[in-house]
This record gives sequence, structure tokens and C-alpha cells, in this order.
Amino acid sequence: MLPPQTAVTQDELVDRQPRSLADVLRGVAGVTVRANSRGETVARIRGAEERQTQVFLDGAPLAVPWDGRVDLGLLPAGLIGDVRITKGAAPIEYGANTVAGVVDFQTRQSAQGSFAHVEAGSLGSGSGSVVLAERIGAIEATLAAGGITRDAEPLAGPLPFGQTSRNRRTNTDLDAASLFAAIGTQLGDLSLRASLLHLSAERGIAPESDRPPEAGVRYWRYPDIALTQATLNMGVALSDHAELRATAWHQDFGQRIAQYRSAGYAALRRTQVDDDATTGGRITLAHRLGPLDLRWAASVQSSTHRQVETDFPSAIAGPRLKYRQNLYSGGVEADTQLGPGIRATLGAAFDAADNPLTGDKPRQPSLGAGAFSSALQFDLGSGALLTVSGGRRTRFPTARELFGEALGRFAINPDLRPERAWLVDAELRLSRDGFALTLNPFLIRSEDTLAQRVLADGR
Repeated sequence: MLPPQTAVTQDELVDRQPRSLADVLRGVAGVTVRANSRGETVARIRGAEERQTQVFLDGAPLAVPWDGRVDLGLLPAGLIGDVRITKGAAPIEYGANTVAGVVDFQTRQSAQGSFAHVEAGSLGSGSGSVVLAERIGAIEATLAAGGITRDAEPLAGPLPFGQTSRNRRTNTDLDAASLFAAIGTQLGDLSLRASLLHLSAERGIAPESDRPPEAGVRYWRYPDIALTQATLNMGVALSDHAELRATAWHQDFGQRIAQYRSAGYAALRRTQVDDDATTGGRITLAHRLGPLDLRWAASVQSSTHRQVETDFPSAIAGPRLKYRQNLYSGGVEADTQLGPGIRATLGAAFDAADNPLTGDKPRQPSLGAGAFSSALQFDLGSGALLTVSGGRRTRFPTARELFGEALGRFAINPDLRPERAWLVDAELRLSRDGFALTLNPFLIRSEDTLAQRVLADGR
């Protein structure tokens, strides 16, 4: 039994024709999609902070762990088969950091057929996708290629600084291309699927045009972005009432950030080259024990970040700094029937994080926190279903929040602690004779949330 969940089906995707993964989520109740200060298009569930919404692709985390975010505007929507958005206290098998909820993208499979899409518009905008999803005997294969481009974003209104055109926002060009391949099969009670995604992109970041240059405006570009992610999914039926599921993933991410001295984007001030490698896995055992349906879940992830900064005009590279963050999570959920038309779910987990490598920064203590959730579902009859759920979830500071200075923009705060959120939901679903209505009041109470504060030196 889940907290409130929304699905975006294949039929809806065909009707809406979204260009990117960000467009897939636009218009979904309770989800907002917008660009942050670094030009990344990120999803927020119920107005939460951007790192509090976790994004998965075929069960593997898609966000880069160093920063805890992924730019959904770079990946074409054509490779997606369907999407499930879980709001509130998500199932514990998703692991640590799922504070506000989960967006789980599932790639296209043979049952959903092949697909092609192309479009073009003003300001050099365009996108295209080709997906071949076929079954050949016992083998199911998916191949996809896509791209997104634009010369600039339109300028929606007058901005006092940093704009050189009346209709094009400065430094907002984008070029992104991606390739995806997956192969799967069913061998008796065993199902296997392996996939590989590669993304290559470059883009600009709009300058902060509400303030003068002397106020510390950031003039940045991303000349090189590359993400490669391999995922392996396995499921095996152990008996009529027992199933083992496992997901393993490896992600390589690299990017170059170029900082310029003015809105002309000609004279370099500094560059930063990032190199990230992440490996992780999750295992879930679901089985029946008397009146209980149990799900045991454990996950682990280790991410290493390497970074080199170079100042200009000297072009002398600084030291190569190395950071590492490990995340751990384990717990259990139980479903049971309490009576006619009444079901209950209880869950508990423990999440932990440590940072064994901290570059040139001081060591940080290991962090741990408990998580729990519960739900009651009542079948009220006549097509009415009421679910009341709640729990507590934790998000650990990312390595970038702990150690990143953003090319001199941020000061280190050694006192960061995990964010904690208490979540309560009530969902009433009515369905009668072609009429459907969903009411979902909710409450989120967050503690120790991270925010920016301007210091005396302007950082």
C-alpha cells in the first residue's frame, strides 16, 4: 500500500508530446518543474526543495550524488514508457534522501511499441527522438536516440542588467544528445534487464540580471557535460508468495564549468573540471509470513568526486581534490488485513551517511537517522476509498553542500546536519459511473532544512 501516487501513462505521453523529461512532469498535480540558479531544470514535489525530490530511471537514482540533482531538461521524453510519482513518505526501498517523494521514470519496452518524434520552433529550438522497442523470441530490446537544441530562451520581460537582446535571454543556448540501449529476457522464474544511457550536452546559464555586475553576478557556461549510467535489474520468484528483486547501477559523470568576467562571455576568470563515479545497489525481498506481507530492503551507494579548479589569466591549475560520500539504508515494511475493507502498512528503516574523503576540507562525522511510515486504507464501498498515511524521512547534506565552494561563491559550513521531514496525508478517491474525484490534503513539517545566508564578505 502506497502514499498518494500519480501515474503518467504511455497514452498520456503520446497525447501531450513532451520534448524532455521535464516536460513529462509539467501539469502533474502536486509537481512543479522549473530552472534553478544554475540553469538546471529540476522537479519539486509539493513545493519542496529541489534535492528533496529523488529521481529514478528504471529503479536507479538518476541524480548526480555530488550535487543531489539532475537536469531533466537535457533528456528527451521519447525513451520513457511511463512515470510514477509518489508523494509523501515513499516506500523504504527507495533508500535515503526521499524526503518529499519520488519520481520514477520507466523506459520504453516492446509492449509499448516503437516511437518517432521531431519538432522545430523559433529561436532555433528543436527536438527529436527515435525509439525502437521490439521483442525477438525470448529477447526484448530497446534502442533509442534523441536530441534537444535551442539558440536561446525567449526573454519574457525587461531585465535591467546583462541583456544584449530584446527577445533572447543572454547565454541560454542548449545542445544535448543521448543514446539508450536495453536488453532483457525471462528465464523461467528469473527476469533480467540491462540498460545503458549516455548523455552529452553543452549549455549556458542565464546571468542574474536583476543586479549589477559589481554585486557578484555569476557568468557561467557548461561547455562539456557527459553522463553515462548502466543499470541491471533482476527479479526472481522464490515461491508463490516470495519474490527477490535487485537493482545495481554505475554512473560516470563529468562536466566543465567556465566562469567569465562579464556578460560578454569572452574573458575567462576560472574553470572547474568535475569527474564523478558512483556505484550502488538495492535488494528487496518480499514474502508472506502468516497474516503479514513483508518487504525487506537494503541499499548502499558510494560516490567519488574529483575536482580541479584553474584560475585565469595565469592558467595555473590548482590541486586535484577528491571527495567521497557513502549512503546506506535498510528497513522493513509490513502489510496486513485488519478487517473487512481495512488494510494497514507499517514500516521502519535506518539511513546513514559518511564522508571518508573530504578533499582539503575538515573531516565530517558520520550521520545516521531513523525513518518510519504507516498507513491505513478503508474501503468505504460504492467506489470510495480512503487512505491515511504518514511518516518521517531524512535527507543528508550532499558532498557539494558540505564541501563545495562553487568557484568562490559559497563559504563552508561545518555544522550542517540532516534535514528531517514529518509527512501526513489523507487521500479520498471516488469512482462512480465514469466519474472520478481525488481529494488529497497533506501536511509537511521540516526541521533543520538548508538555506542560503549572505555573509559579511558577500559570499
